[in-house]
Amino acid sequence: MTNEESNTYPISWLCGLVTSSSILSIIVIIIMGNCIVIWTILHDNRLRQQHQYWIVASLAIADLSVGLIVMPMTLIYEIWKKWVLGLVLCEIWLALDVLFVTSSNLHICAIAIHRFVSMKFPVKYASLPHNKVTTITIILAWLLSLIISLPPLIGWRHQQRNQECVISSDLGYVLYSASGSFYIPITIILFVYWRIHKITDEYSRRRLRESYRCSKVLEQSQSLSGDSDNVLQQRRETIHKKLRNKERQATFLIGLILIGFIALWLPFFTLYVIGGFGYSLPDEVFQPIFWLGYFNSGVNPIIYAVFSPDFKQAFNREFKHFITL
Repeated sequence: MTNEESNTYPISWLCGLVTSSSILSIIVIIIMGNCIVIWTILHDNRLRQQHQYWIVASLAIADLSVGLIVMPMTLIYEIWKKWVLGLVLCEIWLALDVLFVTSSNLHICAIAIHRFVSMKFPVKYASLPHNKVTTITIILAWLLSLIISLPPLIGWRHQQRNQECVISSDLGYVLYSASGSFYIPITIILFVYWRIHKITDEYSRRRLRESYRCSKVLEQSQSLSGDSDNVLQQRRETIHKKLRNKERQATFLIGLILIGFIALWLPFFTLYVIGGFGYSLPDEVFQPIFWLGYFNSGVNPIIYAVFSPDFKQAFNREFKHFITL
């Protein structure tokens, strides 16, 4: 071993250790967080009765699969610096990677759409057969993910080099998969969130006008009817305030998920498309951006655990029940 090699060896070993430890930490966060989400939804009656949480549970299954199936192979690849698990497992791993990541993104899109429909058409939404609609939504999310992830298994890919395992760089598949996995869902989510924001603003202004009119009527009738109308009005205002706060919390939650989704996946999909045109960055730059996208699967359960009042209350109830068994 030359002096130059002996000097660079400790540095490369340290970089490998830091990288592997980081990936392992992300894996642990993803697995623990999503297991908690799934466990809470399955055990809490109140969450099970809210149909959108079944979509959240399916999202958590997709995210859990990233941490449980995809990332351990990523860790092995990173440690060995070459693919040692064979060509067949390589192709399966890449397909599962695209499947679970795409499914996660499409579930986020579905949650936003359900939220928009419930606010824009509340009467029609309330009359829908929610069990059927939720089931169809989940099946569609997984089916579309399969349609995007399977083509490389049936030939739409480049030839893997020896001890290499990378996603297809065929330009057609790059544009196809990037559009289906990220760009189309993110466009839909941004449009839907903009519409949700507008609906929330319109609702707030309408409630303000109604409150003003009610207060005027109340002032005129108070001398005749005493305090009973005033008490009734206060109760109505309290109910409306609670509903308004719940609407804002739900909108805020979707906004946080959207921010995390864009911040963690946009860098990867930008470089992925650029790579399809033949311009690629060194692995030292590309790989951390790739892992950053994986971390989105760990961020989703954190957002629900910290910022969803319904979920926090459900988790506290189930955890207290669990420790008293």
